Amino acid sequence: HAFEAAPDTGDFAWMHLDNPDLFGTDAFVTRVHIGTPEASTPIALEATDDGNSIAAIRDQRIEATARYVCGTFRGVVDFDALHAHRVVETPTSNGFVARYDASGALVWLSTMTAESGSSCDGLAVSADGTLSATGGFGGIAFVQTDGEPVPGQLTSWGDSDTYLLAWDSLGTLRANAHFGGPGSYTFPNRIEAFDDGTLAITGSFVGTLTHGFAGTLARSSNGGYNDAFVIIVGNDLTTRYFGQLGFDIGATFLTPLQAIAPMQIEAIAQMALPYGGNSSLDYALPPEHALLHSGTWASAYVRYDLDTVLDDGFEAAP
Repeated sequence: HAFEAAPDTGDFAWMHLDNPDLFGTDAFVTRVHIGTPEASTPIALEATDDGNSIAAIRDQRIEATARYVCGTFRGVVDFDALHAHRVVETPTSNGFVARYDASGALVWLSTMTAESGSSCDGLAVSADGTLSATGGFGGIAFVQTDGEPVPGQLTSWGDSDTYLLAWDSLGTLRANAHFGGPGSYTFPNRIEAFDDGTLAITGSFVGTLTHGFAGTLARSSNGGYNDAFVIIVGNDLTTRYFGQLGFDIGATFLTPLQAIAPMQIEAIAQMALPYGGNSSLDYALPPEHALLHSGTWASAYVRYDLDTVLDDGFEAAP
């Protein structure tokens, strides 16, 4: 997981299974020097071999003097196993975000404990140094960060909401929001930050979304299947854009992408892989349409021209 490359190094987040039942799984970050046999492991998350404990890294981000790591853990885990040691325990799988210094020593840790469990699936660092994280949770959740005497609290709108949390480099929680809807499930995947601090989050959902990060959000998935989404959130946590791609059971076609503002789809192509084996390009579609056909499973690549979505000079990254 979570590969970050420098000109002559590669950083890999990986896991080691102490037994075949996944219990006692440890997580590491290892730096490999390209072209040489040298390697170092500055970060280790060590799970207790008790038949229950697991540590898994989902994403990482590197800045000039530190590294951020996020993921999920369960049971008893030492988040600083190679340095001063920091042991935390949780009975169910929950998400975490940790900041490590250049040597790999833990600087601060933030955990989210939720009634139905939680995850941390993606990280992004803005130009001003703000760290943002996204993941899923259900029920009442508490965000406990080192140095913060009072934990942040969230209560999900649905069975599984997508959250957005943000900290400064010192670990002070600056933003705490989530979106979802009664009976709905959301499954966040990645988060990216643009130069002006605007954030883009991708994932999927099923059900009806009634609440955005700030304000209302009325979106329903198609035919009971998971719909893919991309949501763009401003610094004030308002939804600047919501794109949705879904499958209609009755028509065997993906429905058009829907957006809060007008948008332009530059190109869409789809590869369908039937159970028989050979893949084929089914359709190359014109702009502003997103009708894709597939007999079984399929993948769609969509490119957005965000300048046509946001009219305030927003400049999109590739």
